[in-house]
Amino acid sequence: MPLIEKAYAKLHKHYEALNGGKMGEGMVDLSGGVSEKFNLKAPETRDLLENGTFWKQMKMNLKNGYLVGVANAQKAEDGKQEDGSGPNGITFNHAYGLLRMEDVLASEQLQLLYIRNPWGPGPGEWNGRFCDEDEAWDDQLKLREKLGY
Repeated sequence: MPLIEKAYAKLHKHYEALNGGKMGEGMVDLSGGVSEKFNLKAPETRDLLENGTFWKQMKMNLKNGYLVGVANAQKAEDGKQEDGSGPNGITFNHAYGLLRMEDVLASEQLQLLYIRNPWGPGPGEWNGRFCDEDEAWDDQLKLREKLGY
């Protein structure tokens, strides 16, 4: 991956040109595929979220080998991207890879996402329910084993 990143930076003249780019454009450039973007706050997407269609569609996309990225896009009143992170640690305007989606019936019905921060552990790591050290894992006996986590 570092060699691909270096070649991509050379294509764009320097590494600084890669900072803050658009996830969809990078995925298209690296895969030769096409990109589609969904705004989860848009009315047409909210309907799909509420009736479960969006979840099923995204699971099918992953099963079919699609590259899927997620981001928490936040803009200030002046339209510029905000810095910082949300209440659960996810960095604003930063790309994460979506690796798995799981429907799990434990003591409750759960829909879990396994996302990866390309920066690795540290800033931007999930710290909400089911984070690495969360007690919710203790409440759902054998869930870690069931998920292979």
